[in-house]
Amino acid sequence: MRIVAYGLGESAVRSVAGRCGAQVCRNFDDLEREQVVLLLPQPQSPEERLACSARLAEYEARIDAVVVAANGAFSEVHYSTQPGKFFSLLPTDDEADAEYELTRIVDALLGRIRPHEGIEEE
Repeated sequence: MRIVAYGLGESAVRSVAGRCGAQVCRNFDDLEREQVVLLLPQPQSPEERLACSARLAEYEARIDAVVVAANGAFSEVHYSTQPGKFFSLLPTDDEADAEYELTRIVDALLGRIRPHEGIEEE
Protein backbone atom coordinates (compact mmCIF):
# COMPACT_ATOMS: atom_id res chain seq x y z
CA MET A 1 0.00 0.00 0.00
CA ARG A 2 1.38 3.36 -1.06
CA ILE A 3 -0.75 6.38 -0.19
CA VAL A 4 -0.10 10.06 -0.74
CA ALA A 5 -1.64 12.26 1.98
CA TYR A 6 -1.82 15.77 0.57
CA GLY A 7 -2.48 18.67 2.95
CA LEU A 8 -3.64 16.47 5.85
CA GLY A 9 -2.64 16.88 9.49
CA GLU A 10 0.47 14.99 10.50
CA SER A 11 -0.92 13.50 13.71
CA ALA A 12 -3.93 11.94 11.92
CA VAL A 13 -1.71 10.54 9.16
CA ARG A 14 0.80 9.10 11.63
CA SER A 15 -1.94 7.50 13.70
CA VAL A 16 -3.61 5.80 10.73
CA ALA A 17 -0.27 4.72 9.23
CA GLY A 18 0.77 3.18 12.54
CA ARG A 19 -2.44 1.17 12.80
CA CYS A 20 -2.01 -0.31 9.32
CA GLY A 21 1.71 -1.02 9.65
CA ALA A 22 2.86 1.71 7.26
CA GLN A 23 5.69 4.18 7.65
CA VAL A 24 5.21 7.89 7.12
CA CYS A 25 7.69 9.45 4.71
CA ARG A 26 8.17 12.88 3.14
CA ASN A 27 9.98 12.05 -0.10
CA PHE A 28 8.55 10.72 -3.37
CA ASP A 29 11.54 8.37 -3.70
CA ASP A 30 10.27 6.48 -0.62
CA LEU A 31 7.34 5.26 -2.74
CA GLU A 32 9.72 2.54 -3.94
CA ARG A 33 9.05 0.78 -0.61
CA GLU A 34 5.93 -1.10 0.41
CA GLN A 35 3.58 0.14 3.14
CA VAL A 36 4.28 3.86 3.09
CA VAL A 37 2.21 6.99 3.46
CA LEU A 38 3.80 10.00 1.80
CA LEU A 39 2.89 13.11 3.79
CA LEU A 40 2.93 16.18 1.55
CA PRO A 41 2.39 19.68 2.88
CA GLN A 42 0.16 22.16 1.12
CA PRO A 43 2.27 23.82 -1.61
CA GLN A 44 2.43 27.58 -1.14
CA SER A 45 3.29 28.82 -4.61
CA PRO A 46 2.19 28.01 -8.16
CA GLU A 47 5.66 26.62 -8.84
CA GLU A 48 5.42 24.23 -5.87
CA ARG A 49 1.96 23.06 -6.99
CA LEU A 50 3.22 22.44 -10.53
CA ALA A 51 6.25 20.52 -9.26
CA CYS A 52 4.03 18.39 -7.01
CA SER A 53 1.65 17.61 -9.89
CA ALA A 54 4.59 16.56 -12.03
CA ARG A 55 5.90 14.25 -9.30
CA LEU A 56 2.45 12.70 -8.83
CA ALA A 57 2.34 11.95 -12.55
CA GLU A 58 5.88 10.55 -12.47
CA TYR A 59 5.09 8.12 -9.63
CA GLU A 60 1.53 7.38 -10.75
CA ALA A 61 2.07 3.64 -11.30
CA ARG A 62 3.41 3.16 -7.76
CA ILE A 63 0.68 5.12 -5.97
CA ASP A 64 -2.37 3.21 -4.74
CA ALA A 65 -4.30 6.25 -3.52
CA VAL A 66 -4.08 10.01 -3.15
CA VAL A 67 -6.03 11.48 -0.24
CA VAL A 68 -6.35 15.25 -0.26
CA ALA A 69 -7.98 17.82 1.98
CA ALA A 70 -10.37 19.76 -0.26
CA ASN A 71 -8.82 23.19 -0.69
CA GLY A 72 -7.48 25.60 -3.29
CA ALA A 73 -5.12 23.04 -4.87
CA PHE A 74 -7.83 20.39 -5.00
CA SER A 75 -8.34 20.39 -8.77
CA GLU A 76 -4.61 20.29 -9.57
CA VAL A 77 -4.15 17.15 -7.49
CA HIS A 78 -7.36 15.64 -8.86
CA TYR A 79 -6.24 15.97 -12.47
CA SER A 80 -2.79 14.53 -11.62
CA THR A 81 -4.33 11.35 -10.20
CA GLN A 82 -5.87 8.35 -11.96
CA PRO A 83 -9.62 7.88 -11.54
CA GLY A 84 -10.35 5.46 -8.73
CA LYS A 85 -7.24 6.46 -6.82
CA PHE A 86 -8.40 9.92 -5.76
CA PHE A 87 -10.12 10.54 -2.42
CA SER A 88 -10.97 13.87 -0.83
CA LEU A 89 -11.74 14.92 2.71
CA LEU A 90 -13.64 18.01 3.72
CA PRO A 91 -11.30 20.53 5.33
CA THR A 92 -11.52 20.40 9.10
CA ASP A 93 -9.60 21.64 12.09
CA ASP A 94 -10.72 18.56 14.02
CA GLU A 95 -7.93 15.97 13.78
CA ALA A 96 -10.31 13.26 15.02
CA ASP A 97 -12.65 13.83 12.07
CA ALA A 98 -9.78 13.74 9.60
CA GLU A 99 -8.36 10.60 11.21
CA TYR A 100 -11.75 8.87 11.07
CA GLU A 101 -12.23 9.67 7.37
CA LEU A 102 -8.68 8.64 6.50
CA THR A 103 -9.13 5.40 8.45
CA ARG A 104 -12.27 4.57 6.46
CA ILE A 105 -10.47 5.18 3.17
CA VAL A 106 -7.47 3.03 4.16
CA ASP A 107 -9.72 0.26 5.50
CA ALA A 108 -11.63 0.22 2.20
CA LEU A 109 -8.38 0.09 0.22
CA LEU A 110 -7.17 -2.83 2.32
CA GLY A 111 -10.47 -4.66 1.90
CA ARG A 112 -11.36 -4.45 5.59
CA ILE A 113 -14.68 -2.75 4.83
CA ARG A 114 -16.79 -2.16 1.78
CA PRO A 115 -16.83 1.52 0.77
CA HIS A 116 -20.60 1.76 1.16
CA GLU A 117 -20.77 0.24 4.67
CA GLY A 118 -22.57 2.40 7.14
CA ILE A 119 -24.69 4.16 4.53
CA GLU A 120 -28.35 3.58 5.16
CA GLU A 121 -30.56 2.76 2.24
CA GLU A 122 -33.63 4.92 1.69
